[in-house]
Amino acid sequence: MILSGFLRLAGFAAADAEGVIIASVVPKAMHSFRAAVFRFLSVEPMVVGPGVRTGVDIRLDDPRSLGADCLADC
Repeated sequence: MILSGFLRLAGFAAADAEGVIIASVVPKAMHSFRAAVFRFLSVEPMVVGPGVRTGVDIRLDDPRSLGADCLADC
């Protein structure tokens, strides 16, 4: 419900979604996010997290310290 409301406010319909990328620093929430995206948008989302190849060059001493949410914002 909230997801479709956000889309409507932005002038989009669920059918307009061609792809979705989700990220969260709360691992327990990912299953619910993934299920909601698939249920309401009929799209399998790309989940950004450890081990996912994004093509973004992360120049940090410890790349694992970068949160998935910050990486997805890039």
